[in-house]
Amino acid sequence: MTEHGMLPLVHLLKVTTSSKVIHKLLELLNVILHNGSSVVCETACLLGVIPAVLHFVEPHNPQPTRLEAARFAHMMCTRSELTLQMFVACYGLPALVQLLLSPAG
Repeated sequence: MTEHGMLPLVHLLKVTTSSKVIHKLLELLNVILHNGSSVVCETACLLGVIPAVLHFVEPHNPQPTRLEAARFAHMMCTRSELTLQMFVACYGLPALVQLLLSPAG
């Protein structure tokens, strides 16, 4: 997927309110990034995908959504040194702490 296809995905993550749609968007994003090269991940980072996804690590989100956000975070931390640096620069460390918190009940 080129960066032109990534922009609508990032935009939808920012504006969509449906939990089911958000979960599916995160699944799609994770598949794209997992199957792409580190350059695809780095380009996605430059297009603003990290802040768009980190919003979904918070405990008030449904567990499946948080799981997909955690998969994304893992990918950003392990894909390349550059994606890790961008993840940390986008407040990724507090997001990792949020993943450790119990879901709101």
